[in-house]
Parts: sequence; structure tokens; C-alpha cells
Amino acid sequence: MNINVFQYRTIMKKPKFSDFIHRIQIEQLQTTTDDGGGFEPVWQKAFEIWAGIKQIKELFLFNYHMPKNEILHMFTCRYDPRIKRTDRIRFKDRIFNIQNINNLNETNHFLLITTKEEVKESHKKIDTQKGLLDSQKAVLLAQEETVKAQERLIWFGVIFLII
Repeated sequence: MNINVFQYRTIMKKPKFSDFIHRIQIEQLQTTTDDGGGFEPVWQKAFEIWAGIKQIKELFLFNYHMPKNEILHMFTCRYDPRIKRTDRIRFKDRIFNIQNINNLNETNHFLLITTKEEVKESHKKIDTQKGLLDSQKAVLLAQEETVKAQERLIWFGVIFLII
């Protein structure tokens, strides 16, 4: 499918300045010396900009009995050559790792920044009665259901043998 220039411009619409209502911090990774004479990587605030934020996708993965939540966001901001793919974004108390940076229509006016949010362990809900994470509770409930099903099969087999 071929898209000419006029169709492409209508697909990628120019953002409005009224969309940039969030103040975000761009952090860059820098190394500092520690007490032992070595180097320690530290994220430091480089600068602040105004941006628009939109959630693109949220995935909840459950691999090896470990839940993993992936949330993708799109940040839209004015073009700034200081923003690199190795940087990260801090918005309030949330951290976003930059996945991709697109120069909208290659005009050096706006940037579309695709990010993946770092989900902290403290964001997971904890059951106060048992002190278990929701995912661990789900695994225990599934195990209990399989034990009950096995017991029903055993009783069914015993009744079948008696008859």
C-alpha cells in the first residue's frame, strides 16, 4: 500500500500546544565515585520540559509464577536535541524508560517518545489477611481446586467400583 505525502500528513497530525500540560523531568545516567574508589551509576535530573502523555498499551504477563506488568506510554513534546534514547523520564513518582524517539514528520518541531513504565514492587496489592500477593493467592486457589477435583475423581472411582 502506497501512501502519498498528503495522506501521510493527515495520518500523523500535528499536536497542539494545549496538549502539553504535564511537566516531566528528563534524567540522564551519570557515573559518580563511591567511597570504595569505584564508580557508581546514578540517575540525575538533566532538564524539565512540558509534554503530553497518553497510555498506549497495558499487558499483564504471568510467567513462572511471577506476575509482570508492562505499561507503554507515548509522550509528545517540543523537539529537543538533548533527549536521547539512553535517558529516562520521571513524571511525579513514576519512572519511564525510553524505548524509541520519533521526530514527527522529520520537521524538528515535535518528538513522539515511546516509553515503558517501570512498575515498582510496592504497586502490587497485598492481601492483609494472609499477607500474600494477589498472584500467589491465585496460584494457591488453583492448587486447592485441583486437589478438590482429584478427590472428586477418587470418590467417583470408589463409587463406580462398589456398584
